Amino acid sequence: MSLMRNRALVYCFCVFVLEIFCFLNAYIYDLKGASIDSLRFQSKAESWLYDGELSFVIGAEFYIQFLGIIYSIIGVGEFFASQFGILCLVLAAYYFERLLKLFDVKSPYLWVPVFLLWPSLVTRATTTMREPYLILFSVLMVYFVVLYIRDRRISSALIAIMAAFFAALFHKAYCVFFVFFVPYVLFVVLRQRARFYKSKVFYVRLAFVCLLSFASGYVYLNFLEVRGLQPVLALLFGDTETMQAVVGSKSAREFRTTYDATIDFTSMWAVLYSFPVVVGYYMFAPFLWTVGNAYDLYATFEGGARAISLVIMCWLFYVFKEERKYLIPIFVVLCLLAIIWASGTTNYGTASRHHLTTNCMFMVFLAIFLRGRNGQQN
Repeated sequence: MSLMRNRALVYCFCVFVLEIFCFLNAYIYDLKGASIDSLRFQSKAESWLYDGELSFVIGAEFYIQFLGIIYSIIGVGEFFASQFGILCLVLAAYYFERLLKLFDVKSPYLWVPVFLLWPSLVTRATTTMREPYLILFSVLMVYFVVLYIRDRRISSALIAIMAAFFAALFHKAYCVFFVFFVPYVLFVVLRQRARFYKSKVFYVRLAFVCLLSFASGYVYLNFLEVRGLQPVLALLFGDTETMQAVVGSKSAREFRTTYDATIDFTSMWAVLYSFPVVVGYYMFAPFLWTVGNAYDLYATFEGGARAISLVIMCWLFYVFKEERKYLIPIFVVLCLLAIIWASGTTNYGTASRHHLTTNCMFMVFLAIFLRGRNGQQN
């Protein structure tokens, strides 16, 4: 009973803090740090509510329609629309806690404040941004893939794929992620133990291959001009000109936080040469010698925390050999998202928002590290 009470108090405290920031963002003072995007979503969602219609779109346009539907239910207003994001964060925290339980972390609810009250999260996720939804889907993907490896229930793997699909609707980066994540789950994570005609895994793979092939062809023939699909179609068909144009449009925007590192698509060697630099800047910029104010200093702290977490991750792979199979899918999802985000990000202000979708994975590594050897499975 005491454990349940403490757990409930932790969640109530976290939600209370989030609601305070939500109220401040909506009515008192703009703390978002991404007010341009937030106000754009609100304005376009309100316009869609009165003049728009449902259509097949991906990314920001899908979220505008989604927000417009919320407005049609509860009315136009930032504070009340933001409650859906807070609900997503609480659900994400619940499944994050369950993920830690899979690794035998003691009192995993104590990590909920770290998850929900991360400084760069509380200001950005308490408004009408997409990050709370993407965080939820990211946690669900990781949790259900790890759960499948433990219990071998195909339904767990299918839920992970569905989470990736819904994330793809909200952001075009997850559209690209979906292209890699689904084959990884179907052909690497899923294990076929019986002969192909006796294995459920074989038929799941066959069904998904047929479904995705049909869906890809249908989308290509009917929705080629949908803006959010352009990056993933460029990737599938090797259209380097479109890739360069997408990256160039972002690097052309000059902000104080812009860094001079973009992927060069002019040749394969240029991609291989520029890619590690881009990922390095995305993960760790701004560097200590470029700090100009308190915000830069905090961003540098987060980059340092990620660097330490990566070292811890390597240590976990070396020490906890029995748990390596559970850690690998977390590492794969983290790497895929980091690479995709890095490819289209050119300033550390935006990067800080994108890192919110993968912070939970670094926290898992840290929680296992602090758990120590006593929690290692036999």
